[in-house]
Amino acid sequence: MRGNHRNKNPRSGQLLVDVVHVLICILIVILAVLAFLDPAGHTMVYPLIFFLAAVLNGIEAAGKLKRNNRGKKQLAAGISFSFVAVILLVLTVVSASSVWR
Repeated sequence: MRGNHRNKNPRSGQLLVDVVHVLICILIVILAVLAFLDPAGHTMVYPLIFFLAAVLNGIEAAGKLKRNNRGKKQLAAGISFSFVAVILLVLTVVSASSVWR
């Protein structure tokens, strides 16, 4: 019976979130450098940068709202990250529509 019961380590999920954060941040930096070097040639990069930033904030908001049992500060942080993610999604749509015109 002892072998059937496994405790799930709560930090294993956090490791996955941290790896995703690092990968998205590296991708954002690479895209920002491309956009800075040739703004006219890489116009499709801008909506992608906004979208990746929205995903990053969305992941953080989900984590904060999931850990809401710690109090009002976690809830406020989760709502703030959600608000920023929605603003970045709106910027993604506006930027994409102006690029595709």
